[in-house]
Amino acid sequence: MAASLRGRFAVATVVLVCFQLAGAIAAGWSGARVTRVVEREQALATERDAVLAFGDAVREQYVHQAHTFIEGGPAHLDHYGPAALAAEAALSRIEALAVPGADALRPAYTRFDGNFRDGVIPLAERGELDRPMAAGLHASAERLTAGVDAAVGDLLVALDARQAGLQGEARAATRQAWQATLAFAVGSVVVLLLVTRALANAVLAPLSQLQHAARRFGAGDTTARARVPHDVELRTVAEAFNHMVQQVSAAEERRVRTERLAALGEMSGAVAHELLNPLTTILGTTDDPTVREEATHARRIVEGLLGFARPGRESAAEVDLVAAVAGAVDRLALVADARDVSITIAVSPTPVSALLAPPTGVRQILDNLIRNAIEASPVGGSVEIALDADRVEVRDRGAGVPIAVRARLYEPFVTGRRDGTGLGLAICQRIVTALGGSLAHADRAGGGTIATWRLRA
Repeated sequence: MAASLRGRFAVATVVLVCFQLAGAIAAGWSGARVTRVVEREQALATERDAVLAFGDAVREQYVHQAHTFIEGGPAHLDHYGPAALAAEAALSRIEALAVPGADALRPAYTRFDGNFRDGVIPLAERGELDRPMAAGLHASAERLTAGVDAAVGDLLVALDARQAGLQGEARAATRQAWQATLAFAVGSVVVLLLVTRALANAVLAPLSQLQHAARRFGAGDTTARARVPHDVELRTVAEAFNHMVQQVSAAEERRVRTERLAALGEMSGAVAHELLNPLTTILGTTDDPTVREEATHARRIVEGLLGFARPGRESAAEVDLVAAVAGAVDRLALVADARDVSITIAVSPTPVSALLAPPTGVRQILDNLIRNAIEASPVGGSVEIALDADRVEVRDRGAGVPIAVRARLYEPFVTGRRDGTGLGLAICQRIVTALGGSLAHADRAGGGTIATWRLRA
């Protein structure tokens, strides 16, 4: 009888080990699969950004072609060369990324650029580009531009289809990971009930917690995490499960945030468009101070909504950051004087980058950051602005960013000020991201806040 019991215990132990190994392998494989899908989605996003950048560069190049046709001379050709170089660089990046389906871009672009270089530039330089000839060549350039746009559009459609496929694969991987984890948990519990109380006490509690986390995750709770036990096998499973949940949750959060901001932008534009004219009428027809104050505040919100809905639609141009900062300080001089706040500008000896960006967008970023620093500063305080080759810093000695809003500082309608709209930093973040940079706010040693705009992320 004793031998039989020992045999059963041995069988139970072997089965338990097999379940542990199978569960660890299944969870690790599922987690790795989800990670690979997320990495492929990130690579796909990089490819899509490269294609969009090429499309924008070609449109900029066409603008300079159109100016040449309109002027009928070589005056605008100095701008064409840099635009063509930018488009070529964008196309080379797509080719370096080996984007599937991008083969049609090079021939279409070569025809577009070659038509202008070989057929138009010589005529413009010799002064032989008369209006009838320019009209015909302009029509040809438009057709070639449309050909490039069509190739870019087809490629974006293909990339979107691939993204949809990856999202389906991620959902399937998540479902399989949940099923594998749950099957392992249930099987382990059954085996543990057949062995001694000591074995059950050593394994059952962490396994039950992992099962609970898997069920929470399966029910849609993306914050579910498994406690990491001391046992080697179960620790591997818990870490793999937590890694899987973290990767899936991060990907889902990015997708939901992107969709929510896009929808909010469309809604904001529509609402703001409908409200702006009535508010302007109210301000123009009433002298009641209370009504005017409330209407002015409402118009600020509406204008903020418009800025959030349509950031960065102005054409890009080379912006002198030092001059732009000085201009922002001049515009906000009255605001600073009203609070007796001094403003200093320090420029690094390292050459400050000239930024290719929409001037109005740069103005919005600087005005918001400097205004926030002034309004956060105590009366008689100071604001310091530092520029170097790759960033702009705005430092104040205010109370700092409230803890309640730190995690959501760049979300629309989140503000720590009673009279704030919560749109300024949200707009800045969208513009900065579109320019390829990053925006961050951090506590300053000794009190205050440092707002850092990095020109390149």
